[in-house]
Amino acid sequence: MSAGATLADLVEVLDCEVLEHPRGMAVSVGRVVVLDEADFATHGAGLPEDAIVLLIDTASDAVVRLAGTAIGETAVAALVVRGELSPSAHDLALSVGAAILRVSAQTSWNDVLRRVERISAPETSRPQGATPGSLDLFGIADAAASIAGGAVTVEDSLHRILAYSADQSDTDDVRIQTLLHRRTPAPVIEELRRNGTLRAVLAAQEPLVLQDVSPGARPRLVVPIRSDHEVLGLLWAVLPPTAASPGPEARAGFLRCAARAATHLVQLDGVLGRVRRVEVEHLARLLHSGDESDVASHAQVLPDGVHWVIAAAFELTPDRRTHAKSRVVHLLDRAKLVGDVQLIVGDLNDLLYVIVSAPTADAALTDRIIALFADIPGICIGLSSPAMGPGQLPQARLQAERALSVARHGHHERVAVFDNVWPTAALLRLATSPLAAEIVRSGPVRQLTSLDLQNGTEYVKTLREYLLTGADSRAAAARLNVHVNTVRYRIGKLREEVDIDIEDPLSRLVITLQLALLQLQEAR
Repeated sequence: MSAGATLADLVEVLDCEVLEHPRGMAVSVGRVVVLDEADFATHGAGLPEDAIVLLIDTASDAVVRLAGTAIGETAVAALVVRGELSPSAHDLALSVGAAILRVSAQTSWNDVLRRVERISAPETSRPQGATPGSLDLFGIADAAASIAGGAVTVEDSLHRILAYSADQSDTDDVRIQTLLHRRTPAPVIEELRRNGTLRAVLAAQEPLVLQDVSPGARPRLVVPIRSDHEVLGLLWAVLPPTAASPGPEARAGFLRCAARAATHLVQLDGVLGRVRRVEVEHLARLLHSGDESDVASHAQVLPDGVHWVIAAAFELTPDRRTHAKSRVVHLLDRAKLVGDVQLIVGDLNDLLYVIVSAPTADAALTDRIIALFADIPGICIGLSSPAMGPGQLPQARLQAERALSVARHGHHERVAVFDNVWPTAALLRLATSPLAAEIVRSGPVRQLTSLDLQNGTEYVKTLREYLLTGADSRAAAARLNVHVNTVRYRIGKLREEVDIDIEDPLSRLVITLQLALLQLQEAR
């Protein structure tokens, strides 16, 4: 754990609920350990100073037995529980003076460990326990507070607090509870939802003043934080009880702060979810050599399991492309994915790459991830086959790029899965190489092309469909949307015009390849 990391930092990265904090939020935090009764046996290791203890099973016999005994003089920083808190776990926390932090029942313990690692790395030691990329959000909160004349919080779409203004004086109990639990209190949100106020707030285009968010609470100024048509969160300000309602100039300034906050929210690098962004050099090592080590920390980046590579291109102007990439990262970060899924995102050669990692191969997982991008304008996506380990990532990258080339090359959908389009991908690779021109210039196909240009015939198209359907005239006619006799007539005529042997297997194979390459070249 990095020097200076505190319980407040831990709460920030875990995005958890604080049930108890007997020693305050400035307590230093140390190593992460799993509670194990063997550590308290003779010659056991005990608990390290200011440990973060994960209670994997709060109802276990070990918790019950240890709760009734003194487990040592060492102070514990926090006990982390998932879901319901058992009485024995509560007693254990009280006996060691530990804070109790509760994560969602849907949060995996591996995800908890990954989040805690964010305050382990030296580069993530931050003032105020801020999340990576959110220091600017704290500055925006301070600016909004000076405009509104009261304390400000920035929250996401799930009402979790991302940043807040520095001034904590002259406020009310709702704000105190909001900061303590890192989210707007559920009863407040539920009441706003019940009486229709929340719906009005989310639909608002200008800041609104709310007089009664909760009994005894001060008035609030609130405005949605938007990106395009999506509400990313809310910007709240506690208004002084005797001050006049904010005027047009103050409201316009508050709205500008919300617009600035939107830019930062879509660019947050996986703080609240599973996304990890990596530098270009690191991404290049992963995708080109399969080297998964983090040079700076010598840590393993990829979890064990199965990996897929997604390559995405954006057919947009540069400014809109940057925004679209940020939207993709934002959607990935907040995706509701079941299980222990990790996503690594980075830019390389003007493409956005996503490495999806999961314990087992699950096609439904990649389907859900790709479905997230349905409303992203101008995006084309290529998805690789599953890679069984980091050593197969370079091959997976090539597959994703080949599939992407199909998606960008007149494919009927913007998404191409390599396992489904590999024949087209192989032909397209050949069609874009210098060999293609040499291949299509040889043999009778060149003569058929000239005849079509001179006479307006459709020999090339007819012969291609005829050969691709295995010399089945009826199938070829269906693909060409003509009568079967038309196909038979054209095949007979072109054989009269050109010396062509479609009975010889090798000749038929090369002619079919030539015709397919011509079609791809014409579509470019």
